[in-house]
Amino acid sequence: MSAARDSQIQSLRLGTGRYDRIQPLANGRVEAPFIDWKPMSVAVIPSAFARGELDLAEISFGELLALRQAGERVKALPVFPSIGFRHDTLYVAAGSPLATGSDLAGKRIGATLLHGTTTMWVREILRRQYGVGYNAVKWMIGPLDKPVETAKTLPEGPLDTAPIAAGDTQVAMLLRGELDAILSYKVPAEVGSGQMRRLFSRPEEEWQRDLQNGGTVPLLHVIAMREELAEAKPALPDRLFRAFVAARDLALSDLAETAVFTTSLPFLSEVVEKAAAVMPSGIWPYGLDSAGPGIETFLDMAHDQSLVAKRYAADDVFFDLRENEC
Repeated sequence: MSAARDSQIQSLRLGTGRYDRIQPLANGRVEAPFIDWKPMSVAVIPSAFARGELDLAEISFGELLALRQAGERVKALPVFPSIGFRHDTLYVAAGSPLATGSDLAGKRIGATLLHGTTTMWVREILRRQYGVGYNAVKWMIGPLDKPVETAKTLPEGPLDTAPIAAGDTQVAMLLRGELDAILSYKVPAEVGSGQMRRLFSRPEEEWQRDLQNGGTVPLLHVIAMREELAEAKPALPDRLFRAFVAARDLALSDLAETAVFTTSLPFLSEVVEKAAAVMPSGIWPYGLDSAGPGIETFLDMAHDQSLVAKRYAADDVFFDLRENEC
């Protein structure tokens, strides 16, 4: 698409985290003058999107489905600014005998959100990789380490759940022996003090094994946009998608640069080579084809874990991409 045609697109306010795979859209390495990137804390993006302060927004895959179920006219580009293998989010007390996923059958696990996207992926990983079914665990839902005055109200559903009592926390319950494990994408301070440890001593070996045995890449966040923007310019989703792909490709190219590292990790080459070896189709998939297995898995488990009442199809939640001019 020509620069002249791009200039006819209204400026679109994009809110995401500060990622290397987004930055080329703002620094001129990818020609996308119609994107006004606003790096933000991912915690505040959904509310800014709801208030109409953003046109394109990074939200969790679970939030996207919840919006669709609520009747919001919001879909997503098959662009995933956040992807993460979550074996490293499970923690146990330092003296716990638990050492692998299968040990969690029949146990009590704490989590901040019942239907957080990370929590849902961990349930799926426990099911497919370790044989621990969705109902084989009791999920205790409440704050990680800062007490609140009111316990969470949990919806009825097929999962075995209970709220953590007001004034209590997951960490406190774990250290008292009232939880067997907790799920947290933030490393608890008690790990550093020696009171807690990760369940998996080598989580990278676990996710590599999962992929080698047919597991899917955990897709965490998407880029959401209101449908009326696409209705006004039907080729806009495709134009945006191609811009995001170009930005991602530049970021991945930078990772492959070995003369000087562009990322602050002195053994970067080893990490990138290891990821590429177990992810031959690409270490950061975008698109309905490349990311298709992960999309279908999440749509399955969102229904099976009662986040949504029906099983959505990919076409229900992602924009149709077409090669048209804007």
